[in-house]
Amino acid sequence: MRRRSGWRWITSGGLWLALSGCAQVPLTHPPAPSVVPPLVQRGRVEAQIETLPSAPNDVPTSATDPFPPAQYRALTAADVRRLACTHAPGASLYRREAAAPHLRHHRPTVVSPAANLRQLALQCTAREIQNRAVGSALETYYRLAEAEGKTDLLDESIAQLEIAVRETRDMLQQKLKPPVDVEVWSRQLHQAQGDRLKAQQAIEELNSQLRRMLGNTTLSERDRIWNPEAYHVNDEPIDLEAAVALALSQRAELILWRSAIQTLSPQTIGVIEEVLQSSHPLIGEKAGGPLGKSLQALAGSRQHGRTQIELRRQQLTEWLSQREAAIAEEVRQAVTSMRYHGRVVAIAWQRERSHFQAVQDGRNRQQQGLTSFAELTQLNLEWLRARADVLQATLAWYIARVQVWQAQGLLADAEPMSCDTTTGPRYSGPPHFRTTSTVHCRWK
Repeated sequence: MRRRSGWRWITSGGLWLALSGCAQVPLTHPPAPSVVPPLVQRGRVEAQIETLPSAPNDVPTSATDPFPPAQYRALTAADVRRLACTHAPGASLYRREAAAPHLRHHRPTVVSPAANLRQLALQCTAREIQNRAVGSALETYYRLAEAEGKTDLLDESIAQLEIAVRETRDMLQQKLKPPVDVEVWSRQLHQAQGDRLKAQQAIEELNSQLRRMLGNTTLSERDRIWNPEAYHVNDEPIDLEAAVALALSQRAELILWRSAIQTLSPQTIGVIEEVLQSSHPLIGEKAGGPLGKSLQALAGSRQHGRTQIELRRQQLTEWLSQREAAIAEEVRQAVTSMRYHGRVVAIAWQRERSHFQAVQDGRNRQQQGLTSFAELTQLNLEWLRARADVLQATLAWYIARVQVWQAQGLLADAEPMSCDTTTGPRYSGPPHFRTTSTVHCRWK
């Protein structure tokens, strides 16, 4: 008995020590050792490059392109819009859900307000997704055109600089003093070659992005998308209030919120709460199972149901007001940006005309022997840079115009919408997509 009590005392004492922390229990996963970096003096970040196989002296421009020759496939802006609508991520899921025949078995009637509101919600969501997808695709499309255009201008600059380098070296061989040192031309040539490589890299990246947006995954890396259209800018004043009014009437999400307010009833409140939860997940509560749905239906005829409907009406009205104000401001900013870029195009074009006249005068003086090739080369380079500025400003205007259309909700592959909750969504006339300088709003 004593022996047993002794062992019992030892066991209970060990357990007490372990629980009190006096006994150390080995950890299953020991902590990872911490590393303290040593203190050092701050240095300089520099590229230590002495020789590169791909950068010999006087490397020709054609050898600086690491990609094989490309082949081009023409796509218009209308083609880009159509393909981006078709392949907008997620849009087809909502459209198929709206058109799924098996869902009709769960609806009392095909023309019930709840069924039509659910269908409208799916279609409006798909349209908003398409509107954003087309806006992104068109912006990428125009940035690609800008990169291609800049590449052409850089090629012309490089050709001018290569001629200047040869002319200068010929003068040095003839023991003549050139007007500009050969190293000056060489530095400008290397800068232009580097800029051309960056433009080529941008072209490859933008092509890859655009192929993915348009669903053209079968094209090879040699295939590049080409915009065959001419660019024209129209800087006439835009009727801002008409542009805002068009956005407020055509944005799919605003049509949905207005329809939800108009059809708010005990029969549609379940669908409306689902739509609200898509934007605000914590609003509303989901009824679980058949019993919960039955209680929710009974609540519509009681004071609690009336209070719930009034609460949803206030929430919908407040949210609609906020979204209308946000979309109106989005349109105003886009129209302001379009006006700004239109003026920038006008100024850049005037500057380019001035440089072009200077080049013409320089050529006339060169024919009379009154100017050197160095001066004419500089005039040509300045003219090419001015042309690049015009191109950049023009494409920025086109992107701003796309942003106006996107803010107005006109880029989706659907016609302008109106909704009758008795017969379902209806459409009234197509939003004509134009690639000229006309904007989707009324002009003053």
